[in-house]
Amino acid sequence: MVVLLGTVGIILACVMEKSDMRHVFEDFNKVIGLVMGALGGLFALGIFNKRANGSGAFLGAVIGFGVVTTLYFIKAPVSGLLYGFIGFSVCFIAGSIASLLFPNDKPKRP
Repeated sequence: MVVLLGTVGIILACVMEKSDMRHVFEDFNKVIGLVMGALGGLFALGIFNKRANGSGAFLGAVIGFGVVTTLYFIKAPVSGLLYGFIGFSVCFIAGSIASLLFPNDKPKRP
């Protein structure tokens, strides 16, 4: 299955390259940036911030996704590759701040 899907992916990439469909690749980057930026921010928040909690992470992801979606719909002059970075950064920063505002009520295990 992996070989089959890999072969299909390579063939589709070659067809897209030969047909000079650059706008398709740019749209693909935008869509990936819309979703994966906030997801990457969540992973980084959990790894690098010891005070992160579920409420803060959820709020950070919602804010990160909301900011990038707003930029997309107002057609801001942002490159497709920057959507992921913006979503990542906003999610990480908002999640860190929200985790401080909503502290974890669960007792820590020894």
